[in-house]
Amino acid sequence: VRRLAYSDSLTGLGNRRFIEERLDEALSAHRRDSRPVSLVMADVNGLKAANDRNQSHAEGDVALRAVASALSRATGRAPGSVAGGIGGDEFCAIVEGGLIVAEALAQEFLDLAAEAPYIRGVAVGVASTELVQGPVGREQLLAWADEAQYVAKAAGSVRPVVAGRDEEGQPYERRRWRGSAGAD
Repeated sequence: VRRLAYSDSLTGLGNRRFIEERLDEALSAHRRDSRPVSLVMADVNGLKAANDRNQSHAEGDVALRAVASALSRATGRAPGSVAGGIGGDEFCAIVEGGLIVAEALAQEFLDLAAEAPYIRGVAVGVASTELVQGPVGREQLLAWADEAQYVAKAAGSVRPVVAGRDEEGQPYERRRWRGSAGAD
């Protein structure tokens, strides 16, 4: 019953509930001992076209399984990291480590996901507790990773985009990046 409650039946990855609980645990450990926690957020490009091609979800399901497998393989090489599907065509990995580890995992995931059929790749954003000093909440870290993923998607980037940087890796200033570090 626990496996069913915490996993996605299509991809076999952890579901959103699993990701949120594991992220809360990792952030609690971060607050205790300052170990960095990072997120890799991904969105599949071209899934709707894959589903619409044959007026079914069969091709899209094959693509989602392939992307999930790529993320699972990449996270399997980073100790303590876990992968999950957080809704539809969005995936996430929690990385026990800083930006260097998370960017390497994200790039490996992108390389592996390039083999997924029927889609036009994956847009990937990365965020980390290393981005600010002080505590970071789950919602804030998820929002940063999601924003970076949208920057990657809008730019058609074929590499991970780190939160607070553009697709070329240059910093950008956003009002919400200022203010108290622990605020969600």
